[in-house]
Amino acid sequence: KTTRRQDVIDGMIRQVKTDEVLPFADHQVSEGAVVFAVDYDLGKIGHAYYDKESGNYWVSTGNRPDWNRGRQYRNDGVDIEFCSDSITNGYSVGWIEEGEWMQYTVYSPGEASVDINIRAASRDAGGAVQLSINNADELKVQLPKTGDDRRWQTTSAGRTKLRAGLNHVRVKALSGGFNLNY
Repeated sequence: KTTRRQDVIDGMIRQVKTDEVLPFADHQVSEGAVVFAVDYDLGKIGHAYYDKESGNYWVSTGNRPDWNRGRQYRNDGVDIEFCSDSITNGYSVGWIEEGEWMQYTVYSPGEASVDINIRAASRDAGGAVQLSINNADELKVQLPKTGDDRRWQTTSAGRTKLRAGLNHVRVKALSGGFNLNY
């Protein structure tokens, strides 16, 4: 069976010619909608996501850095691992460090006020994120220490407004040390 990897095809053909960001998944505002952390937009580093280690330079340098520490799901710099939470698509973003971020394109059929919940796990420190909606900083959320990298807890980020049409939601780590499911 052949698996089509849209991120690999996009990275090899489209991203070498443009900085444009495209949706990875069809995220739409609806009751109970879930946006999984690993389904961030398609695009180059600094445009669709930012990760402190995002290159694999072993051919030219002999040094083989971990560009995707979990080596799962997608073929860029974001660290992705398997996830067995109660609600999951099978993967989560792990090893999150301060300053790293991912962007999601979300479609709303009309102007909407939405509640945002974040599902995260952290062995030691918890963490903190900032959500930006359409390039405006909206919400800052302190994430709790859950005692284990696989013990997931949902935290309310609050309520925010989305405009009708496409919205760009960026989730940035203000402090690291947590894993993100959705």
